[in-house]
Formats: sequence, structure tokens, C-alpha cells
Amino acid sequence: MSIVSAFVKEDRRAFRRMLDDYVPRDYTPPANPRILNIGCGSCLEANVLSSYFGKMPDGCDSENVTLIGIDINKAEIEKARGLWKDPDYSKGYTSCADNSNYRFIHGNARKLTELVEGRFDIIVARH
Repeated sequence: MSIVSAFVKEDRRAFRRMLDDYVPRDYTPPANPRILNIGCGSCLEANVLSSYFGKMPDGCDSENVTLIGIDINKAEIEKARGLWKDPDYSKGYTSCADNSNYRFIHGNARKLTELVEGRFDIIVARH
């Protein structure tokens, strides 16, 4: 394991502990929560949010959770899009397809209503 992956793994654990500490114990997310992650960067915490609010084990994506990340840094959004791809076996060989539950938008969160539609159940601003 590289130093970077060890750091990422520990960072995700720390983020999960923070959710455990700060989300009220009696909070029950809706059946299909929509999460807005403002200032998401490369969104290394995407599957932590998905598993936590989707009531899945750590590191497992929940098919019931929709996560939308917004960041002003285009390079970070491109990283997020590259990190969170799903295997696609439909063509007879393995390729990668966008994760349909994750959407990453390059833009300024101050213009939120121009970037996304609808309401969100959970809003995260980690940085």
C-alpha cells in the first residue's frame, strides 16, 4: 500500500468517525437520500457518504443514495469523475462507465440554483 492510499484510507475512516460524532443518533435519512457535497474536491469521501446515509457497511456504495458534488476547481472535478466509475461489462470486455449515483459538477456553489435542480436531504461542506 502506498503512502497516498494509506492516507486516503485513514482520511476516510476519520470522516466516518466525524459523521458518527456529529450526525444525531436518532437521525433517519429518507429512503433515497440526495446528498449535496459543496467544495467536494476529488470527493474521496463519496463512498463514505453513500454507505453511511445508505445504511451500508463502510466503503460500500448504496444504490439508494444520490450524491452530487460541486467544486470550483475543474481539475479536482475531473479527478472525481475518474475515481468514481463503475465497471461496464456490456460490450463483451470490461470498461468503465460513470457511476449513475454520483454526479460531479464544475462550478461555483454560489450559483447553486443554476447548477442543480431539486432539493437535497443532506448537505455537506467538509472544507
